[in-house]
Formats: sequence, C-alpha cells, structure tokens
Amino acid sequence: MKKSDSTHAKKLILKLLQEKPRGTRETLTHIAKQVIAQKKTLLALAQKQESPFYLIDEKHLQSDIQTFTKSFDAHLPGHEAYYAVKANYHPFILKKMVSEGLGLDVSSERELKLALAAGAKKILFSGPGKCEKELRLALEHADILTINMDSFEELHRLGKLTNQTKTHIRAGIRFFSSVHGAWSKFGIPLNQLKKFWTTTEKYPYIHLEGLHFHISLNLRSEKYSQVLRELAIYLEKSFPKNLREKIKFIDIGGGYYPDNVEGFYPWSDHYPWTLSGGHIKKLAHEYYGEKVIFKDKYFITRAEPQEEMAKKIGQTIEKHLKKLVNCIYYTEPGRILVNNSTYIIGTVMDVKDKVIITDIGINATGWEFGQHFYMPIINLTHPDTKEKEMRIYGSLCTPRDFWGYYIFAKKIQTGDTIVIPNQGAYKFTLAQTFIKEIPPTVII
Repeated sequence: MKKSDSTHAKKLILKLLQEKPRGTRETLTHIAKQVIAQKKTLLALAQKQESPFYLIDEKHLQSDIQTFTKSFDAHLPGHEAYYAVKANYHPFILKKMVSEGLGLDVSSERELKLALAAGAKKILFSGPGKCEKELRLALEHADILTINMDSFEELHRLGKLTNQTKTHIRAGIRFFSSVHGAWSKFGIPLNQLKKFWTTTEKYPYIHLEGLHFHISLNLRSEKYSQVLRELAIYLEKSFPKNLREKIKFIDIGGGYYPDNVEGFYPWSDHYPWTLSGGHIKKLAHEYYGEKVIFKDKYFITRAEPQEEMAKKIGQTIEKHLKKLVNCIYYTEPGRILVNNSTYIIGTVMDVKDKVIITDIGINATGWEFGQHFYMPIINLTHPDTKEKEMRIYGSLCTPRDFWGYYIFAKKIQTGDTIVIPNQGAYKFTLAQTFIKEIPPTVII
C-alpha cells in the first residue's frame, strides 16, 4: 500500500470510529411491562406446553395487520397489500392474512404452494432466478397470480412458455434506481424500462401492466419517495403517453420496520452490510486480548410511524406521479405485520457465574440474532423492570447459540420461565433442525 493510501485509510478509520450511532439511548422497559402484565396467562401456558415453544397472539396479529392496511389504504390510491411470505410462512399466519383480505407475495415454488394451501385469492410472484418449473406452476394459476419479472432473460423464458401453453398471464417488471445499492441485484436499471416494455410486446400472452421496486429495512419513508420521484422523472422524459396508459399498478415493495421493539449493540450498528466504528473498536481490543468498554450498553431502533410513512409516500405520489399514471399501488409488508405478535418461551436449565443456559436454541431463530441484535429478555417467574447483566445462551453445542447480555429479572433460578417477545419475523422462517427440533407453536 502506498503511503498516501495508508494515510487516507487511517483518516477514514478515524472518521468511522468517531461516527455517532444511528439508534437512540432508550430502554425497552415498556416491552418488559407489557409481558409482565400477561404473567398469569403466559405462566399457565408454560406449565401446560412442553418447553420451548413459539406463541402467536392472534388478536395482536390481527391488530398489526389492520393498523398497516388502514394507514396505507388512506394514502395510496387503490392500495392492495400483499404479505411477504418469507417473513413468516407459518400456515396459521398465512391463513390469517388471507382472511384479512391481503394477497400473498411469494418468491419460490415452495412459497407459491404454501400460498395456494392457505387459500390465497391474490398472489404476487417476485424474486430473481425463477426456474422453468416455477414459471409453469405460476401459469397454472394465472387467474389469481401476477408475475413480477426480474430480467430480460426471465421475460424470454416466460414468453417461450406462454407461447407453448397459450396461457395469458398478468405481469410486472422489477427495476432498481440510484438508491438501491446492494438491492440492485434485483430487476433491471430504471433507464431500461421502455426497452423492456417494448420487448414484451413480442409475447402476446404476457400482459405487462405494472412496475415493481423493493428496498429492505426502511426506518423512514425517504427512500420510497426518492425512488418514486426518480421513476416520475423517467416516465415523463422517456415513457410515451401510450405506454404510461398501460401501467395498471406500481408495486412499492416492503421493508417497513417495526418501531421501538428491538435494538443493537455498539459494535453492530451497521450489521450486516458495513462495519461500524464500534465493531472495529471491539475487534481491535479482542485481538490484543483487552476488554472493550463501551459507554452505552445498546441502542434502540426507532422507525417512523406507519401513518406518517404512508402519508409521506402518498404525498410523493400525488405530487409527482398522479399526473403521469392512473394506477393502483401495491405494498409487500412482511416484518411489520408479524414481528410483534410472536413470543418465544423457554426455561432456564442452568445458572452459572454471570451465565444462564436456557433450552431455547438458535434452532428457533437461525444464526447470530442474539450476537448482533439487542432483544428484551424477561424472566417471567421472577420479573423486574430493571435488567441484570448476564450472558444468556441456548443449550446447543456452539458459542453462537446466544440470546443476549441483559435480562429483566429480580433473580434467576433453574426452572424459571424465559420470554423473548417480538420474534415473529425472520425467526420461524430461519429456524432449522440443528441438534434439536424446531419448537412447536401455540396460538392464543
């Protein structure tokens, strides 16, 4: 490395070390209080049900669904919500989404079959790299399904199949803009939309009617609005009126994040995409065998209220797109609908020096969540609204089988019931049989 390069690298590292965290210096005591208020009911369930288990609160799930749909129905023209199956594919949850009037958003043959089994009447099939088998299954259900195509290659594969089967299918095309970053893996560049639209005209059975984009993990509305503004500029400049009139829907995707229910540690601020200054500090101390000390234990993730987010997105549509296209708008909510209505409940199996071993393993959540994300953990047998500093592990044979560093508890004893709330999104989905089976589910 040249000396100038080394100097510049040092400057960048120092800048990163001085960067302020993105979260807020708060606690999740309010979550602990909500769980403690249900102590009698939850302990009674824990006595009946073999530990550990997932617990889905149906009323809470229904309320979260209705909160989202009400907010976006009020601000997006003709709004239709399609639940992202990847967030949690539990059959009860899928059927609940359908009963509440939502469509289902799927990304594979497996998810499409789950959606069909749940009785879905409206299905979006998105995702890259759809194989011929998946496209054929989609065509078998073309009466209730819309394909969001991902590329020119997929267009040609689908066009060939529709010509063979003489099957009409409704479709959209996914695009990415200047703000998509890593998400530019999906779809085509925005400036190729016109070319894609005219190419589709070669395939008479594909009815291209919509545009689709997606950005994940959004705490606020800015990125949605920025993409919509870029889309409006492109459509006005490069998309003739006769093509704009063919646009029947614009799908703005998902990525809506729940507010004030989880957090992150000083070393995991940017997880998993980029290293934070805290991560570099932690790695350096550990490399040299030193104990790292942070001023703050953790930070809380705060998101824009759903009503406010929907309002701002709607205002962007009203100002920039309404004059150009007359269409309805889709959303693909996932995490925001299912996260807060599911608990994971388990038992303390052993208590050591500042260490708790529970029977709740990463077979219930997938890997690394406890290492990087702060989640409130409550000892429901001996609860408190103050946290004790303890290392909480599962019982699987790996140091990654880890839940967190703090627990709301007056004391901890073997046999105590442990509750970890807000575990409905990307936990059941990522659960796996590793040493132990995936826990069962109880619904109240």
